[in-house]
Amino acid sequence: MAMSRLDRMYKPPVLEVFTQDRTTGSWTTTTTDLASFTTEHNANRTSPPKIQIAFLTVPSPGPSPASVLTRQSQTHLQSLIGFKSSYWSPAQQQAAGYFSLHCPRPSSPETLIAVTITKFLIKKAHASDPSRPSRPAIAHDWIGIDVLCRWTRDGSGASAKTGVLALIPCSPPCVRDGIASLLHGQFSAAPLSTADPFGVLDPVLEYAGGLFEEAIWSWRDHVRWFEVRREEGMEEERRKYEAMHEVARHAIHCKETVGTAIGVVEGMLEEWRVWNERPGEEGRETARGLRGHASLLRCLEGRAEALCERLRNEISLAFTAVGQQHSRTSVRIAEGIQSDSASTKTISVLGVIFLPAAVVSSIFSTAFFDVDTVPSTVPGGKARTEWRVADQFWIYWACAIPLTIVTMVVWTVWYYYFLKKKQAGETRSLAQAEVQDSRSLESVEAGWWSKIRSSSPPRSKTI
Repeated sequence: MAMSRLDRMYKPPVLEVFTQDRTTGSWTTTTTDLASFTTEHNANRTSPPKIQIAFLTVPSPGPSPASVLTRQSQTHLQSLIGFKSSYWSPAQQQAAGYFSLHCPRPSSPETLIAVTITKFLIKKAHASDPSRPSRPAIAHDWIGIDVLCRWTRDGSGASAKTGVLALIPCSPPCVRDGIASLLHGQFSAAPLSTADPFGVLDPVLEYAGGLFEEAIWSWRDHVRWFEVRREEGMEEERRKYEAMHEVARHAIHCKETVGTAIGVVEGMLEEWRVWNERPGEEGRETARGLRGHASLLRCLEGRAEALCERLRNEISLAFTAVGQQHSRTSVRIAEGIQSDSASTKTISVLGVIFLPAAVVSSIFSTAFFDVDTVPSTVPGGKARTEWRVADQFWIYWACAIPLTIVTMVVWTVWYYYFLKKKQAGETRSLAQAEVQDSRSLESVEAGWWSKIRSSSPPRSKTI
């Protein structure tokens, strides 16, 4: 069979194995490759069982184990742990978190095997300084933690021997460093519980809980940036809208992953109840630990919900502030219009007062009227004045009345035809603008969905 491009360019992953001493609780570290460890582990399944936590590191991390491991490495990993092949499906590789347990059929009736798959996904913002004058860039990382665990018990009763191997494939370096620090710290005082398949997950749950807390606080910094700049001008508030909604989207993702993690831990607890119908003291202690992790994650979920609520409050406040600013501007415009209206009314009143007199004076100032001085026929008498109206005065009315009628008709035609036509054109333009706005809204929605898909765990990549 021809080798794929991934196989030709592939560098073997490095397997770092932490083994715990059952007496002192201390951890020793060995480094090997996946193929050699799988061969050795499968050949020595009858040897005394161990407590081991391993990290499979690849040179070039990807968005999921399936995207960076070759088929051969996937086969070695599946042979080592014994999980179902459905783990490599896109649905499980892209999941935000889940927990599953199944018991493969053992080769001996006295052997019990339990295989668990635990997955967490955390969305964490890059560190930012709330005191910065400019808005911090909304950069983030997806951190995925997959834990493949194989628990075995040979024999029954007091002579039973239990061992566990938990393997974390293709996780970011921070996951390996964080869990290794916990193993050499608080989990080195006593051996991990192997009474059931859940005790070995305690360090992973401890680290994941702290990582979820850091993620929520990282998004809190972005929300706080908007809160401390609440008093800035309205223009700045308008520019903040898009940034606020962008932070809200990331905060929703953060809340989703915390809620999923709660479901993962509750799934573990439910499987533990089924596994230990009558647990001993060691089993009860494991249950206490699981309940403690679930309680912590519920607390973090509440904090994430409060974070989203604070951001919704800031967005609502920004909209309200800008709306009030617009209302004040509208009031000022109305006051200006009212002032202009008063001036126009004054001019109109003056026109009404002086227009009749102006019309009368203009008529009598025409050549149709004349004042003649008639001398007295009586010697020594006073001369008298006489008004004379031209015989052609009818010409004035013959011209003025038709011209007035024509003017009124022309104005009426212009108003009811050209103005209505203009209004119809404006209506069509408004309809076209509404269609354009609708298309723009669809384009914006498509862009948002594209952003959401691109910021969610990619299909063929992992974390």
